[in-house]
Amino acid sequence: MKSLNVMEKGTPMILSNEDKLLLDCLRSGVDVGRQSKLKSLVDLPLDWDELIRSAETRGISSLVYKSLNGTDAESIIPASGMERLRNAYHLTAAQNMFFYSEVQRILKAFKKADIDAMLLKGAALSATVYDDIGLRTMKDIDILVHEKSLNRAKAVMQILDYKAQTQIKPEKWYRENHFHLPVFIHRKKSLAVEIHWNISKVLPGYDIEQWWQRALEIEISGTPVLVPCAEDMIFHLCLHLYHNSFNEETGLKGLSDIAHTIQYYSASIDWDIFTALVNMCEFRKPVYSVLFLVKKHFCTHEQFLPMLDTVCIDSKFVALIEELIFGQGDETKALFIRSMGAETVGKTTQEIISHVFLSQVEMSNRYPVKAYSAKAYIYYIYRCLELAFKYGKCVPGFIRLNTRTEA
Repeated sequence: MKSLNVMEKGTPMILSNEDKLLLDCLRSGVDVGRQSKLKSLVDLPLDWDELIRSAETRGISSLVYKSLNGTDAESIIPASGMERLRNAYHLTAAQNMFFYSEVQRILKAFKKADIDAMLLKGAALSATVYDDIGLRTMKDIDILVHEKSLNRAKAVMQILDYKAQTQIKPEKWYRENHFHLPVFIHRKKSLAVEIHWNISKVLPGYDIEQWWQRALEIEISGTPVLVPCAEDMIFHLCLHLYHNSFNEETGLKGLSDIAHTIQYYSASIDWDIFTALVNMCEFRKPVYSVLFLVKKHFCTHEQFLPMLDTVCIDSKFVALIEELIFGQGDETKALFIRSMGAETVGKTTQEIISHVFLSQVEMSNRYPVKAYSAKAYIYYIYRCLELAFKYGKCVPGFIRLNTRTEA
């Protein structure tokens, strides 16, 4: 184990020119005193189609557009490329306006039904840490309610013309094995809503009720809305990256979310509360590894994340996360990364099983099968055989690596 404050040690990640430019664009809203390298970076050999495709896939096109638009670097960028980025920004702005109009409708209905509600993830971030509604993409709306309010929340969603997706797994399964109800899809609008009563099923010592005590109240178009406090939001964003196995599609946006959140709340974050929360949940390795990468890639000055000077990091674990986020890892590493971040044997086993048996939506993205169809079960058997054939020989090596990182 090495101290986090010795950041220059170890083999540095070799980034493509395209990723260097994307990172520089994302940093502009975080490390405001830093001299941008945009002009020099756009002069490098760049595959602009690949860069823009990567920005679109990772959900960061709007942030890239804001950084490049109106700068000296813009004159070097192909006009068609800037047009794609501009269109992505305007599309995100329009979609988010639509999303927030629906958020207001849902929250007003919840209030009428005496249901406390708190926005999570994208819906909370776009309304707070990002200063422009067109910057942060959202795929769905995540709302936290008290567990005692779940039945009333479900009834309200049905009244608002939403239908719970229970084709494969019944609601009972979600209540017993998950932390949100089945996804609600609007019958006419292209909208998905997740109603949470917790943020994880497997965090020991974690009390979600404390979130409500620490929550902040903001306004969205005159409507009072609760969002997590800075400490809880940062913790949740780290947890969300972990749940998604630090994949390339969501990883860079996740790091950007954390960096922007820290910058936005820099004057009010209580790092003692945050550290106590991480320790209580036995979630140290994943959280501190993610924050290490945020500091490394977004803002290296001493005042940013000062609490990292007092903790330690597993350098091999960090290197694996970094490879996955920047698309230099493979499914073998993704398969084991969450188990390596677990702090007990039981958690390690649970994480491996959850990665082998993907959700119905993830299965439909990987295999020629529709989500929530009975045929999907056949592909679960196929996936087990496929993984055993493809990665079976790698398992002993990863067991040894996991043993070394724990040493």
